[in-house]
Amino acid sequence: MNEHIPGVLVTRPAHQSSSFIKQIEALGATAISLPVIQISPVEPALPDLDLGSYAIFIFISANAVQNGLKYLINSANFAETLICAIGSRTAQTLHNSGITDVILPQTGFNSESLLDLEIFKPGTITGKNVLIIRGQGGREFLADTLRGRGARVDYLEVYKREIPDVDINPIRQLWSSGKINIISVTSNESLKNLYYMCQDTTRDLLLNTTLITPSERCTELARELGFCNQIFQATSATDEAMIKQLKNWLDTN
Repeated sequence: MNEHIPGVLVTRPAHQSSSFIKQIEALGATAISLPVIQISPVEPALPDLDLGSYAIFIFISANAVQNGLKYLINSANFAETLICAIGSRTAQTLHNSGITDVILPQTGFNSESLLDLEIFKPGTITGKNVLIIRGQGGREFLADTLRGRGARVDYLEVYKREIPDVDINPIRQLWSSGKINIISVTSNESLKNLYYMCQDTTRDLLLNTTLITPSERCTELARELGFCNQIFQATSATDEAMIKQLKNWLDTN
């Protein structure tokens, strides 16, 4: 390892980064926080939804649980509804909220893994009402696939994701002085936002910095955007998976 302390640019939303930062610091590196997604709650269109009619709730993220559970807890029969989560962080947030019977793929942390579960197979899901709790926008793959298998799918959109209005100059100064050596991003959206936020000379620094991504899709996007340094691809966006790739990088530097 080089004599200087390596700097890791952390792009998670501020309210979700503390544990990750502590783990980075435990490895002897410096964590530099630059949240690239701002989460803001929104009021969902509840009058159009019969919350008691759904056989399955799917929570897309921890933010979906934190911002959406309050709309369901008194209006839905959780004893008769299957509760599904994408990702271990989402499942843990449900557990912390008192919902312990959560269906979670054993491998994989994305829509594709969820769709491989028996309850979502063609024939099994046909005719079922499914509610997806998520933020505004996002991928349509999950809903489109379930509808193609015969389910009726609605959305409960309870938050929005925005690009934070931040001064990038302090980050550029750290970069220019060699104090940012690797970047962690946890989604395609966070990578796109980071690319947008880094203008002019900062973008040149960005594209020449080593990157940790959470998936093959994100790695492909990084190459399309022009990243030309090493890319370490994690198996998911969890702290554990990202830290594993950070360790791999530290071991080779």
